[in-house]
Amino acid sequence: MTVGQQSYDQAIGHCTKIARLDEAIANQNVAKRFQDWRAGQSLDYVEPPSSTISGPREILKVKVEPDFAYTNKDGVFVVLVWPYANIELRQKIAGIGIHMMQAALAVGPFGSATFCILDLSKPSAKPKRYLHGSIPKNASALLAYMLDHHELAYIQSHPSAA
Repeated sequence: MTVGQQSYDQAIGHCTKIARLDEAIANQNVAKRFQDWRAGQSLDYVEPPSSTISGPREILKVKVEPDFAYTNKDGVFVVLVWPYANIELRQKIAGIGIHMMQAALAVGPFGSATFCILDLSKPSAKPKRYLHGSIPKNASALLAYMLDHHELAYIQSHPSAA
């Protein structure tokens, strides 16, 4: 099984419908790396949570939608996949993303879940899983600053929004 309850062959089949050859190959590589990552693991997929985080003025709302969630003997895991080969995922940025997922989604049955980002971007490297330890100490302040900064930029370009 893969994300969306599709088989690996179904996922690869979608990739063959992509018009640009380089994009199709990149997507096939990500699907292969995902399949390799999950091979041999006992994962029971569950529907991932989703929510939004708002800026301080509630003008900007950011959807927080992980790609999948699963349970295994170690607990519940909520995962965002990073497939972008042309954009390097730095640990600090991954940590802020994990912090954002925790802030928005760690409630109810996902209150004690492990939130992570699975980096599948490098064809020659083993997939890397960023976890709680990647979160910088100032993640809350950085997230608040980013939301505030983007809201202010929006207000400046759309004065009627203020």
